[in-house]
Amino acid sequence: MPRSQVLGISELQRTQQIVVGLLLLCLLLYFWELGQIPFYNYEESKEALVVWEIVNNGGWILPLRNGTELPLKPPLFHWCGALMALLSGRLNEFAVRSPSAVFATATVLVTFFFGQALWHWRVGLLAALILATSPEWVRWATYARSDMALVFFLTAACVTFFHLWQESAARRRTVYLFYLSVGLATLAKGPLGLIVPGLVVVFFLGIARELRFVSRMRLAEGAVIVCLVAASWYLLALWQGGGEFFRHQILDENVFRFLENEQGGPSRDHAFYYYVPALCAGMLPWSLFFPALAHFLYSSRAELHDRKLRYPLVWGLTGLVFFSLASGKRSNYILPLYPAVALLLGVWWQELVEGTLASAALVKRLARVCALALCIGFSLMVLVLI
Repeated sequence: MPRSQVLGISELQRTQQIVVGLLLLCLLLYFWELGQIPFYNYEESKEALVVWEIVNNGGWILPLRNGTELPLKPPLFHWCGALMALLSGRLNEFAVRSPSAVFATATVLVTFFFGQALWHWRVGLLAALILATSPEWVRWATYARSDMALVFFLTAACVTFFHLWQESAARRRTVYLFYLSVGLATLAKGPLGLIVPGLVVVFFLGIARELRFVSRMRLAEGAVIVCLVAASWYLLALWQGGGEFFRHQILDENVFRFLENEQGGPSRDHAFYYYVPALCAGMLPWSLFFPALAHFLYSSRAELHDRKLRYPLVWGLTGLVFFSLASGKRSNYILPLYPAVALLLGVWWQELVEGTLASAALVKRLARVCALALCIGFSLMVLVLI
């Protein structure tokens, strides 16, 4: 057998082993005893009531909590929860929370494959491990909210766009997959699913001085796909809910949430820089390496002309600035940034392993200490879970 075929089989086997390992890790972190803890706060209970309405009263278009209250978000997450309940025959905590765990796991795998395709399998693996074990990520992966559905489809849209950008001729299948991801992201949590990937695309192409690439993205066909996937539901819901639906879900949950802070509500008025410490806390202990990552990016600024390294940086910074401009701020709003930051950390770790960093010796000593701390911390976490 030719040597190239042998190497191909070896690479395939390694990829399969990594995927199995990541699935087992996510199974332990997200699915273990997922349904054992009762709904213990108002937010999870609200989402469960929407799923109950779908399962018991067939309100698939505009399910009303307790038959009277409009839902806060579009129904993609609730549809998934209802399907889990119908498949399992039980409407319980596991059925309602499991879509979040599934979408979080899928995003971890997408991050791995994207990092492997762009750089090296080690970059993909490191990025996936960083993402999967970040405490804020674990928290929302086990929470009955629509955030992880949004994050997965936003990540899929950003990843698909970059593959589209790399293709010499934009293939129709890739274009359609991009717009399908945007439409489903919109159906998960509203206009954010359209705005965030749109901003990432525009800023990335603008920095690259390639805005003319937009003409290859089949905008008319994309608009049709997004309308069929997301706008069709909004029209049906508007037909059923009327002006109250428009005020509640379009204005209150999107426009006013961005422009005006609701007094005493969950999105309290935070400083503009709120998301910087929130990101550091949410990605501990990996955020301890943020200063080293910043130094690496600064020292590699000439390499930022390489679109592979520039893209996750633009992805992360665009989201950070956009969400920082909004009046309402919560730590889970920046979850779409986590895959991009994890990829940047994965690239930095790969450079560290290869010994190409100028301060590699010093950083390696620090890395050994942090690795020991991580092992101890992870062992303690496993003991707590068990």
